[in-house]
Amino acid sequence: MSVENFSLETYDLKAVKHEIHIFQRKLADLRKDGSTKILNLEEEIGIIKEDKLVSSEEKKERISGLKEQIKGAREVKNGYREEEKTLVAEAKTYLHENLDPYYAAKKEEAKRLKAEENEKYKQEVGTCKEEFAKTFEEAKQPLEGETSDQTKTRLNVLKRTHASRLFELKLNHKKKLSDIKTEVHEIYLDKVRYLNSFNDDKLLPNEKIAANFERYVYRFNIKDFLLKNGLYIVMLLFFVICGLIAPSMGKGQFFDPQFKNIFEILNQASPRIFLALGVAGLILLAGTDLSIGRMVGLASVITCMFLVPRVNTMPIFGQYLDLTSIPGGLRIIMALVVTVIFTTIFSSIAGFFSAKFKMHPFISTMGTQLIIFGLTAVVTEQKNTGVIDLSLKNAIAGKLFDNTFPLLLIYAIICIIIVSFIWNKTKFGKNMYAVGGNPEAASVSGISVFWVTMGVFIMAGVLYGFGGFFEAVRSGSGKFDYGTGFETDAIAACVVGGISFSGGVGKISGAVFGAIVFTAMTYVLTFLGIDPYYQFILRGAVIIIAVTLDCLKYLKKK
Repeated sequence: MSVENFSLETYDLKAVKHEIHIFQRKLADLRKDGSTKILNLEEEIGIIKEDKLVSSEEKKERISGLKEQIKGAREVKNGYREEEKTLVAEAKTYLHENLDPYYAAKKEEAKRLKAEENEKYKQEVGTCKEEFAKTFEEAKQPLEGETSDQTKTRLNVLKRTHASRLFELKLNHKKKLSDIKTEVHEIYLDKVRYLNSFNDDKLLPNEKIAANFERYVYRFNIKDFLLKNGLYIVMLLFFVICGLIAPSMGKGQFFDPQFKNIFEILNQASPRIFLALGVAGLILLAGTDLSIGRMVGLASVITCMFLVPRVNTMPIFGQYLDLTSIPGGLRIIMALVVTVIFTTIFSSIAGFFSAKFKMHPFISTMGTQLIIFGLTAVVTEQKNTGVIDLSLKNAIAGKLFDNTFPLLLIYAIICIIIVSFIWNKTKFGKNMYAVGGNPEAASVSGISVFWVTMGVFIMAGVLYGFGGFFEAVRSGSGKFDYGTGFETDAIAACVVGGISFSGGVGKISGAVFGAIVFTAMTYVLTFLGIDPYYQFILRGAVIIIAVTLDCLKYLKKK
């Protein structure tokens, strides 16, 4: 049935569904002793494994028997594979030829109905406003014996009644538009259900992509989209425009054929991704961390102390260490382990006071920030470590593929995968969201708020250690005051990425994107030769806009 020759008036949907059900019954009968039986037997095995009343020997015996039946069912399944394939192809062909034209026609009808409803709504609103204007003018005249306050009250009642009527018209209008949209979407959902049954309860990759796209289009709302992604779009346009105007400003070609500048941005952003992911967990708990910059300074001192190619120019309690006799690989491991241990200890101290005494992380991390800064300054006598061994630097943070692709990006990707797994696939991750959203409710439901909070601080400390280590290697030297301002960049990255300060809302992807955005913005502005102080102004404006959008999303929900 072609779309051109299709007519809604003559289309028999019941007859089409009847034919589809016939295909479904044929496939169900065909699979009854094969794939369907396998599924049922596997479910039965799962139930037996969980049954605590059955002995282990009886479990083994029963499971062994069921596995034998599964083998037989697989043989049956293999026997009808070609017949099933042919029947599925016929069913899908019939579905596409008969349901797709109907779906396309209903979409066109929906456009017409939406246009009619919009026009009707405009007329109703216009009529309502005209009637109100006429009534209001008449009502301005005070009634006999009525005071001025009583007249104002009566007029205010009229205004509220009018506003209520307009609001009701708007709600009815939105409902009608939603009903029109939903009616069409339900047809597509029927198609997806049919495809799912034809494929033995699964969709093929191309069918899944089409279904996800349809779902996205159905749920898409331009206002919500701009509210969630407006800042990203603006930053992307800013980045592209700056790159395009760079040659005209005499700054050279930014978008070079080998994408060296892009890779350099990712190289600089990679350590910051670790820091952003660390503080993201604290922000998810409606907290923050002011000690990140000092953690980076501590990490730079420890890392470079181990990796300099000669006697340290920086004393440790007055002693100038010479670690060059230790093999390079072992020094790298020692530097990373010691760095992570120290950053985790300090982060855990702040976490303990926040978790045990309900101290806001702003205060506890401000305390550890001052302690770290003071200790590193005293211990190192405010001296530089010197430049780290170039061979060790290249081994850790070098570049691959013709000196373009940074090794640090690989570490960042691994970190993203691990943290994403913790946040989204573990019980601890789910508890994080619960505690961040409502700690009292989480506590009542049996979640240990103390240990979840401690866990988040410990995880942050580990990530700070790795991020500080990689940043120290990337920069090539260390000093007690290195890392100043890193805390604002990390927090800003999370805010720009949509991790809400109200707690319980946010995604890993947001923190990652935010870290890349802020690094790219700084890199591009520096590339163009913009004064650093103007860069501070722009970064501050971006933070305020990001938080404003976050507040707007919260107010809209409320």
